[in-house]
Amino acid sequence: MRRWLLPLVLGSSFFLGSWGAGCKSGGGTGGAGGDQGIPALADVVYEGGTTDEALQALLDAMPTSPPQLVANFTAPTNGAVVPSSPAPQFTWAVGAKATFDSPRHFIDPMNVDTAPRFAKSTSPGVVGVILSGLLSGVPEAYAHGTPTSGPAYYVLFTTSKNDKLLRVFTPNLTYTPDATALAKLKGAGEAIHAIVTYAEFDQNRIAQDGGPYKGSEIVFTLQ
Repeated sequence: MRRWLLPLVLGSSFFLGSWGAGCKSGGGTGGAGGDQGIPALADVVYEGGTTDEALQALLDAMPTSPPQLVANFTAPTNGAVVPSSPAPQFTWAVGAKATFDSPRHFIDPMNVDTAPRFAKSTSPGVVGVILSGLLSGVPEAYAHGTPTSGPAYYVLFTTSKNDKLLRVFTPNLTYTPDATALAKLKGAGEAIHAIVTYAEFDQNRIAQDGGPYKGSEIVFTLQ
């Protein structure tokens, strides 16, 4: 074995041992199926693989309300009396959704035109072969599930007595409450306020020029 290979192998072995130990103690995300979520967001209804990390990023940011980018309800309308059976469907739309390209500070490794020169090579080289052998059989690291990317909408239902009556985080433009969520809405006993905050995400982070954008509030009564 060449002299330079021995330190490489020993160093790689040390790295893998440390990495493996770290993976064992790592946890997943809350909401989207993990085991160590953010307690303050434990009541949120997560849909479509959204994560609490992405929602926390949205809540930590300062929303703006440019008319062409906010998401506003299309149903129900403001002031509507909404039947509770069947379960109502809430829908919204973005005024004039901007085109969000991949953020300029992120590199798409699958795009050979934007990836760095070294990423265009298809040859693994000697180092790649060695590491491939060392990594064979090693489980993939589990670090907070699959991150949220793309558009996602935080839908907040409140009353004068409960500012967190129902919270939903979804990549969809519609939401139909299940039996548990519907019971929360029916149990409000007064007018319900609802608002949608929208953002574009890249790996749980808000993308460049991706919001968040806060829409207009509606008030409705569930019958």
